[in-house]
This record gives sequence, C-alpha cells and structure tokens, in this order.
Amino acid sequence: MPGPPPKDVKHGHTARALAWTEVPDVPYEDGPPLPPLGGRKKWHPLVEQWWAIVSRMPHCVLWRPEDWHKALELAYDKDLYWRNGNDRTTSQATEIRRKEDQLGIGMDARTKLRIRYVTPKNDEQPAVAAVPPAAASGKVLSIAERRKAAQKTA
Repeated sequence: MPGPPPKDVKHGHTARALAWTEVPDVPYEDGPPLPPLGGRKKWHPLVEQWWAIVSRMPHCVLWRPEDWHKALELAYDKDLYWRNGNDRTTSQATEIRRKEDQLGIGMDARTKLRIRYVTPKNDEQPAVAAVPPAAASGKVLSIAERRKAAQKTA
C-alpha cells in the first residue's frame, strides 16, 4: 500500500521558517566603530581586527540596535578571552561561539539562520574582499593598515 503523498510542509515547520533571507553581497558601510574602553586601556588587536570584519558583513544591513548591542557585548567577551592567555576557559569559548551563531558570524551560522549572500544587482556595489591578503596569512594588521589595503582593492 503506497499511503498518502509526503507533505510539503512538515509538522512544526511553517513556510516562512523554510524561506531564506537573501542579502546582496555588498560590504555594510554604516557599522559603528568600537567605543573607547576608557582611560589608557585599548582593545586587544585581534578584537579590533575582528570588529573591522564583522561590522562590514553584508547582512549587518538587517541588524537593529539590539543586534549591534549584542555584537558589542561579544567584542567585550572576545577582548577578555584574548587577554586571559593560559587562563582561557572552555565556557568562555562556548559563550563566544554561541553569540557568534546568533549574529550569523561565519558561513555555518548564516546557514543556520538561513541568510544567503547573493550577487548584487547592477545598481549595487560589487563585494570587496573583507580580509586583506596579509591578514589571511595570520599577520595581525592595524586598522590603518587594513584601511590602506581596502583602498588599494577599491
């Protein structure tokens, strides 16, 4: 006996939950800068590099003020994590990963959130490489070096 045909929408799923959010693959230009830490304290260089990349992700165009606030909280978590050196904990790393997943940082996280970058239409700017070649090699770049590299590619 063949039985009934399979359902298009499975139990507990809605058509909206199965839809993808398509975002033009264009760097976001209006991301806020990292606020100063106060006093003589400076952000860890890896956090500055991370923020320069994250604040330009194309899907930041979808973010509301509470999302930017959550990203800033994540920056503080990452700063503490990188400063702890040998005292880093698994729970810190887990919390950072969890927050990154919620914000769609990384391809796997965007897939879970069903966010897809699409080729921009003719009236939109083409995508610019988010990471200069020197940063891809593992070298930590200053913000000034990153800006200089970004201007060369533009």
